[in-house]
Amino acid sequence: MMNRLSNKEMTMAEQKQLQLEILLEIDSFCKSHGIVYSLAYGTLLGAIRHKGYIPWDDDLDIMMTLPDMLKFINEFNSENLICYSYLNDKTYENPYCNICSNKTYRKDGRKVYRGLGIDLYPLVAIPYEENDKELYFVTANKLNSIRHKYLTWAHRINKILPNFYIPGFSNAITRFSNYALYSIPFEYARNYYLVARPMNKKDQFNSNILQSIILASFEGHSFPITSDYNEVLTTIYGNYMELPPENKRVPHHGQTYYWK
Repeated sequence: MMNRLSNKEMTMAEQKQLQLEILLEIDSFCKSHGIVYSLAYGTLLGAIRHKGYIPWDDDLDIMMTLPDMLKFINEFNSENLICYSYLNDKTYENPYCNICSNKTYRKDGRKVYRGLGIDLYPLVAIPYEENDKELYFVTANKLNSIRHKYLTWAHRINKILPNFYIPGFSNAITRFSNYALYSIPFEYARNYYLVARPMNKKDQFNSNILQSIILASFEGHSFPITSDYNEVLTTIYGNYMELPPENKRVPHHGQTYYWK
């Protein structure tokens, strides 16, 4: 059992252990509710290349189809975790979900933010024809640019005035998120876009990407991954089995969390 002293800064080892506990609870819930998911991004890469965390990584990511993400948001209930979404929290800033421990928190100036968690990214339908697809990304990027401006101002102001709500903030988040997720009805999907990084065109996959699931070892546990992991990792990282230069082996979030 970890030593969870109130307001104590979490060590990296504690963060990784807690994230693993969160993932195990999510995994159990998804199994019991018929929700299909896969490890994603660096977590998927870690499972294939390291059988666990990438040694210098500091977060966990999963992915599922948009309908399953909506089901997860509506049905997930936990004593220890909170599922944040722009659909259930007007102060939440992303089109994807963040499942956080309610025993931790992060702070920036006087502002206290949600605790340590795992990102849940949706696979959404996007246009099939290239011209329509280009319009989708152009429009989404314009809306995301507006969203980013609101985020920048909110973070600056909330450091000093933590409870101040930026007028229009929720609307900017909702307009971008609704467009990114719902532009094409999901039942018409011929290919998927993984909504995670800011409208990165590269993260496009065939609509059968989660039709075949296998298990992979991660930190001594078995978790589901797409059987097409090679295609996914090659699309995202290129030669993913090659280690990056040592100066690139650094955490990409590097945030400080505390026990409540």
